[in-house]
Amino acid sequence: MMDDELAEAFEDLKRAREEQRERRRKHANGGDMEDAITPPPQQPPRPPPPGAQPEPISSDKWAQLTRQPDPEYRDEAATKIVGHLFRHNCDYELVLGMLLAWNTACCKPPLDYDELKDVVDRIALREANRIKAQLKRDRGE
Repeated sequence: MMDDELAEAFEDLKRAREEQRERRRKHANGGDMEDAITPPPQQPPRPPPPGAQPEPISSDKWAQLTRQPDPEYRDEAATKIVGHLFRHNCDYELVLGMLLAWNTACCKPPLDYDELKDVVDRIALREANRIKAQLKRDRGE
């Protein structure tokens, strides 16, 4: 069931990104600026809810996070890395591959593959649902 929900959420995400690209292309080719704006003109954009925007991770914090995490908090570090990568539009396979490499290189002992995949799946689904909700708000639905 989770795989079906995840696949559907990613398809929605792909469609939304394609809509955004199309609006940008239309604007870049001389289209009206109104076509490039995501929110409908009759509705003012809403401020994001608290916690919706990712907090930037400082380079020191990122270096600490991606080096060797505390063995008791490896799953928390993995979750932060995955969330950061998805918020910066990284592809699912890329995120999973990078997390597996990080796990092998930095985690002593490494986390189980299934545990890592669960972290990536959970965050991917949460991110896809967040984007879907944002698109609905932007469309006035």
